[in-house]
Amino acid sequence: MIDISVDKKQLVKIRKYVSDDRFREVLRKVLLAAGMELEDIIVENIKERATNTGALAQHWTVKDLSYDKVKVFTNMQYAPFVEYGTKPHRAPFEPILKWVQQQLRIRGKKSKGVAWAVWQKIAKQGTPEKRYLCDALEDFNLNKWIDELIRTWENV
Repeated sequence: MIDISVDKKQLVKIRKYVSDDRFREVLRKVLLAAGMELEDIIVENIKERATNTGALAQHWTVKDLSYDKVKVFTNMQYAPFVEYGTKPHRAPFEPILKWVQQQLRIRGKKSKGVAWAVWQKIAKQGTPEKRYLCDALEDFNLNKWIDELIRTWENV
């Protein structure tokens, strides 16, 4: 799990206002909006670099856990392998064959030959990293969201 936190100056100001129920509700909404922006960046990166079936891009969720905590996550178990790549390994053949047939639209005996070639490449080289999440985190700026919230709150 990766945590993103506000900087210390912002935290001091947040603590000053957090006893107000209205501020907590606005903070919750701001964090949800920020989480949705992060999700959008992640999904865009997946679509640019890592999509085969589109399932990984479609299975991201933003959930508010409390007024000061939001979770952006996927339940796709293979997500870390797409993010970080893999070492050479013996991948299951059937999913590769299915991918060749669906994504490359190759059928019959030829699909098995292509799938076998893909399988051998993975066995020898592994799979490359796609860095859809790490790069999204670098592009995401939680501080701008919190700065705007504090600026607006102090001017009300």
